[in-house]
Amino acid sequence: MEEFLNAYVAEIKKYEDFSGRSTVKQFWTVIGINFLISILPTVVPFGGGALLALASAIFLLIVLLPTLAVAVRRLHDTDKSGWFVLLNFIPGIGFIILCVLCSQPGTAGPNRYGSAPVDVVKA
Repeated sequence: MEEFLNAYVAEIKKYEDFSGRSTVKQFWTVIGINFLISILPTVVPFGGGALLALASAIFLLIVLLPTLAVAVRRLHDTDKSGWFVLLNFIPGIGFIILCVLCSQPGTAGPNRYGSAPVDVVKA
């Protein structure tokens, strides 16, 4: 678990970096931890759900920019433009299409967006 948290923190710290490339593992680590934290208010069995929901919403606003950055870098690894991240604005299916694009294997070796990415933390 500590490996995932370290990988997550490493990606969050690169919040302003929309250039370069990210691995599938880096992308899904960020998406997965953000998802787990965002559903926390629905699975916590005690009162204060509204406060937890507010905290979850604030958290998601805080990690919005780093999440967009890792998605753009992941698209770069598949040799696609980062502008594909705008697929999120298509209701219903946009996020699914983006996830499929980000799940594809990256380009072997360097591409127009830089050299192949390296995982910060090895599993």
